Amino acid sequence: IIFDIPKLFHYNIKKTELIRIADSWVDGLNDHASLPTVNRYRKILETWILPKLGALDIRSVDKNIMEKYKQEFFASGGTESTFLFHQRIIYGIIDHAVSEAIQSDKAVVHYLESKNKKQRPVPLRQIALQWINSQEEVCDMWKEREVMEKYFIPLLGQSDIGSSFQRRLIEYRKELAHLGLGEKTFLSHVSILNILRKYAFQQGYTKKLPLLKAPKRKEMIERLPDERERAVLMQYWTEEPDSLILCLASHMGLRNDEIRMLQWKDIHFHKKAAAVGARSVPIPDSFLLTLEHITKTNGKDGYVVVTAQKKIGPVSMAYLIVAAQKLFQKYGIEHIRLDDLRNDYIIRQLQIKAPEIVAQQCGYPNVNALLEKFVDFIPSARKRQI
Repeated sequence: IIFDIPKLFHYNIKKTELIRIADSWVDGLNDHASLPTVNRYRKILETWILPKLGALDIRSVDKNIMEKYKQEFFASGGTESTFLFHQRIIYGIIDHAVSEAIQSDKAVVHYLESKNKKQRPVPLRQIALQWINSQEEVCDMWKEREVMEKYFIPLLGQSDIGSSFQRRLIEYRKELAHLGLGEKTFLSHVSILNILRKYAFQQGYTKKLPLLKAPKRKEMIERLPDERERAVLMQYWTEEPDSLILCLASHMGLRNDEIRMLQWKDIHFHKKAAAVGARSVPIPDSFLLTLEHITKTNGKDGYVVVTAQKKIGPVSMAYLIVAAQKLFQKYGIEHIRLDDLRNDYIIRQLQIKAPEIVAQQCGYPNVNALLEKFVDFIPSARKRQI
């Protein structure tokens, strides 16, 4: 993912080469970052960012430039997780340039206009550091400072503390997920954001702001089968041929459309895998035996899922959904949908495999798309590797 470039608001920033502001930004890190972090950022600057982007005017940095930089970085063997640090540094430098302009009497500021009054934007970075410094006079704030250093300043630093922020929270939740952080962390960060917004009002920076509320998300856990239910759903019943639909979702994690379009020619018994689109999906030994048994009755031609009339073409999506729903009702598991079986499969795979492997195996475009939905189901040991 390429995070949104920090907004320069409407400050008339003069042309400034990135290399000219980089040293000042690194020096400022010493005030709120640990020495190992400062040294790591400095090394990334010297070996990568400055040679590639140092001569660029900070005002010209956009998503196209960042995408090109990202591709060059990956081509040299860089990883997604490491690239996140590069983004933090580049956006931190831009953020620093804006902060310098805010504090400068020479900065020409064009206030944002509304119907009733003019209001100057207040960067979250400015409020965060001011608040943390004021609190450290009376109590230990190392945990809160760590949140500011690692997440708020890199990801939200140049966001206006006085804005509604609700839409930004949705993206922030995704950004945390990309870093392997789940709902518990996100909710704690929302609480701190509310403290910062209250502080901004108390200090006269903003009008009174409403409390931020964490955007609601569907509770997947409520629609997952338990052990007993899973044992029933993963079993193929000869007298119920449509139970094969549930098996394909439970044993292979196929999407609904992939289930109906799967053909026998796609299943490579000798490889214990099926070709689904451009990816190879492993088939468990127990289910492979089931499929071999079915071929003795249905043959190895045509589509895997067929109706009782043995139609040549694939079954319709409506047939697939209705057939699955009838089976759920028959088994007394009516809180489950067909999509939930794929989700359950992915969660089980994440317990034994790295997220990158599961994302590829289950047809996600990248690991971040997987993390946005399933980060809370990844074991803690694996989260630390993200």
